[in-house]
Amino acid sequence: MPAQFTPAQFGLERSSRNVQVAFQRHFNDAGSYLAALVDRRRDNGDGGVGADGVDTDLLEKAFDFPPNKYSALALESYLIHMCFEKNRGISTAEAIVSTFTHYWFHMDGSYAGTYARCPESDTITGCPARSVVIRHTVDIIRERGRYPSFCEDAASVSLSELARMMESDGRAEVLEAFSNLVRGP
Repeated sequence: MPAQFTPAQFGLERSSRNVQVAFQRHFNDAGSYLAALVDRRRDNGDGGVGADGVDTDLLEKAFDFPPNKYSALALESYLIHMCFEKNRGISTAEAIVSTFTHYWFHMDGSYAGTYARCPESDTITGCPARSVVIRHTVDIIRERGRYPSFCEDAASVSLSELARMMESDGRAEVLEAFSNLVRGP
């Protein structure tokens, strides 16, 4: 991640100070979360390419320029951390997605459109924050917020419950990859 946040990174030169501070907070917190995730993987012996096939060195650069094949997964992991583990709501999720949409959009203009990743070359086009993975995650967070009894405490949604919710969407394999990234195999 860039060492220093600047409003220009997000195209926020004309935005209010409050918006700039909020973007900076989300951006820096996501970077800290990713750094801790990478450190945990390395401590578990998953430096380089781990047993799960995830390249920890490349994961570490998920929020750098240019985005890489793990950028959307890292953002999804951070959203799940904030909205399920820390029990934040849809407004937090939307603010985080907005932060990274602006960030990737303003990198050089190459990452502004619809997200796509070529599996053969691992090249990225478009904005990872606009990927299907992120849209589905935000939809799940939104649905979770519609049912207050579902959210009585921060532990109300375990990873297995989230897996059941995502299975109907064909997303169980993504959740398993997330679980392995966060907790180790």
